[in-house]
Amino acid sequence: MKVDYLARFDREFQKLHVPTQESVKKAIVSLLHHLQVGTRPQGLGLRRLRGIIWEIRVGLTYRILFELKKDTITFAFIGTHDEVKRFLRTL
Repeated sequence: MKVDYLARFDREFQKLHVPTQESVKKAIVSLLHHLQVGTRPQGLGLRRLRGIIWEIRVGLTYRILFELKKDTITFAFIGTHDEVKRFLRTL
């Protein structure tokens, strides 16, 4: 599976504190493991928002949005619940 990161995701990731960045990395690794092996990740709150757009949680504060296509996962956005809602309105 090919993994891509949009520039917006990278910019938002760089703004996070280092411990939060580590939590984001762990969540992404857990998600990728789930997609390869098929075991449901615990605590990520994986859910489909609309069409090919999915969301996972990073702790209680942050959410990661990604597009899941047949052979590609594209991480598009990271932010708080309210920031995610605003981002989805722009799509």
